[in-house]
Amino acid sequence: MSDNIFGDLSASDREVLGDLTFNAYYHRREIQDKLSHPKRDLYQDCGYPESSELSAAKFLDLYERFPIATRVIDLPVDESWRIQPVVFETKELEETEFEKAWNTLNQSLYSQVETNHHIGDHGSLLWEVCKRADKLSRIGSFGILLLELSDVDGENVTYDKPAPGFSLSGEESVSNATDTTLVGLRCFDETHVDIVEWYTEGLLNGRPKMYSVTISETDNSTGEHHAIGVTTQDVQVHWTRIVHLADGLTNSEFIGTPALKPVVNEIMDLRKVFGASGEGYWRMAFPWLSFESHPNLGGKATIDKDALSEEVERAKNTLERYMATVGGSWKTIAGTVTDPKPHIDPRISAICVYLGCPVRIFNGSERGELASSTDKDSWDERMIMRQTSYITPKIIAPLVNRLITTGVLPVPAQGFGVNWPDLTTLSLQSKATWAVTQVNAITKYVQGGGDYLISPGHFLTKVLGFSPQESQEILDHTQEHIDEGIDDPDALIGRIPVPEPVDVDDAILKKRDSGKKEEAGLDKQEKVSGNE
Repeated sequence: MSDNIFGDLSASDREVLGDLTFNAYYHRREIQDKLSHPKRDLYQDCGYPESSELSAAKFLDLYERFPIATRVIDLPVDESWRIQPVVFETKELEETEFEKAWNTLNQSLYSQVETNHHIGDHGSLLWEVCKRADKLSRIGSFGILLLELSDVDGENVTYDKPAPGFSLSGEESVSNATDTTLVGLRCFDETHVDIVEWYTEGLLNGRPKMYSVTISETDNSTGEHHAIGVTTQDVQVHWTRIVHLADGLTNSEFIGTPALKPVVNEIMDLRKVFGASGEGYWRMAFPWLSFESHPNLGGKATIDKDALSEEVERAKNTLERYMATVGGSWKTIAGTVTDPKPHIDPRISAICVYLGCPVRIFNGSERGELASSTDKDSWDERMIMRQTSYITPKIIAPLVNRLITTGVLPVPAQGFGVNWPDLTTLSLQSKATWAVTQVNAITKYVQGGGDYLISPGHFLTKVLGFSPQESQEILDHTQEHIDEGIDDPDALIGRIPVPEPVDVDDAILKKRDSGKKEEAGLDKQEKVSGNE
């Protein structure tokens, strides 16, 4: 292989090519040196805040005033709480004592003020506060749920004392208390909470011990009081009366990464683009006016600027629609308004990359129709993962456990579980398509003799995805339908029959072994579990 990389080029061409190569290399090196130069501060040049300047109060101001920041905080929470969870002890239809207490828990909230007649989980105040606390915890590094228990009387028992069920030191639960009522549940973001004391030894080493909670109805940014006569209170609260929430955890179990911090540069860029586009339109929407003196006057013309300004002010701000001039004329200079969309879209896309969210879902332009099914399914899977890996173990389970320890809820004999209904929602067209698919699958199962290999119960649960209860309900209704039409044999045509009162599985096994339905104890006119 020849070492001549220039081939058959002449000496002059080689010289030109060498100069081009050197210039390209030097240009790239110059760009690299500028970006990595010790005197060049990229954050300062771009107007980005330093990490030391970022605080919970700064993020709260962005959340309250800039819609893109609000969307970053709210979207994952709203989507993952779109369907409310169910807390249960067993899957039996009969309610246990724990389930009864949980289902009526919502009625005890603020019952000292007004009786709450609402029952059940759906639409409960309890879930509303948990959802709000989830949002608030994403603004800063953490948030809290404050349990207002009935044992606090303001004299003998205050918030800085351990909750019922805990030892006097608050370092361990000694028993499950009884006859305690949850009279209120409040949530706060980091701007209202300070962790003033930590455990430094023992089993709770490195965990919060005492919180200082600012309870007020005051706007943090303006100091405006929304409740006249209500004073701000700083309350010391023991950790046993608080459920600590922190999303975006890394090295710490209690201090997370604020949701806006990874995209704060993009948020700042968008604020500049939005502000510049609005100001640019305001300046360019009306044409600029230029007063030009007559050319014959040359450079000796004297212009009375005050008089011209007065003419312009009258024309703009009164009903006069003329301007009188002498020795010159008015001309308009048309402005140009630049479309900000090319600058907005890349930054929105960067935010969506961080959230793992399709752009059209982030923009709120679809909940099914406008985005591909792949995008929607991927996003729903991410929200399901958030439900099971964060909300359940970090919010719901700690809350329920604390309510059990403090005696608000009885101890579940079999423990408790949290079930999230299916988050995926189908459009009417998708539901119709899925229904047709199910009917075709059932038809082929019946006509093809699939019951020889898979029992009807397993087919309904394992193949079609019905729950065991739904499967049993379908088989029971099928039996009832057959019994209703037993006097009319023609009514059974096209139905899915089930066997006479014999063990279906035993009958299927006998059929498989002998190949004769008579040995299965069935009438000649009937088939096992819907096999025609």
